[in-house]
Amino acid sequence: MADNPKEKDYSQRYYDFKSKSYKLDVNNPEDGQAGREMYKILSETPDGFKVSQSYAENGLFRITNDGHMEISAGSKAEADKIDIRISCIRGGISINADRGAILIKGKSLVFDIAGEFAVNAQSIQLGNDKTRKVNIEGYEANLQSEGGSLFGKNALSLTTFFKKILGLIPGLGALFG
Repeated sequence: MADNPKEKDYSQRYYDFKSKSYKLDVNNPEDGQAGREMYKILSETPDGFKVSQSYAENGLFRITNDGHMEISAGSKAEADKIDIRISCIRGGISINADRGAILIKGKSLVFDIAGEFAVNAQSIQLGNDKTRKVNIEGYEANLQSEGGSLFGKNALSLTTFFKKILGLIPGLGALFG
């Protein structure tokens, strides 16, 4: 190692530059976003699209790509088994598409959650013209609304609905009228 603590030690660095489309950098002493990189593989297309794979000293494994990315598995695997598994042992998962949509397609979609399931959005739509049935089940179910419909296309507000039901019972509807 260098005598000066600020001086970087390049003695363990290995750099292989085969071409613009393949570079390998091992034990780079320069600090990156996540500390020193243990290794980094870089590639570039003739059109300038770059891809890299790296592993930093803080344990961050990173894949970056200027173009599109695809992960495909299971073409020869047993049917109806899990072909791609993502596990986080002590943390969570974040998927960001700040300028686009997140689309999930499948035969079915199952959420198996021990805690709370929250959907935070300005607008939520469940179903479309192909949806035949919507079930909401639970020990306790609450619905709160500032207005709008609840039952069908020409629905009544929940308050109006109960006033009409209570109006069917003589004398009871006048209490809420």
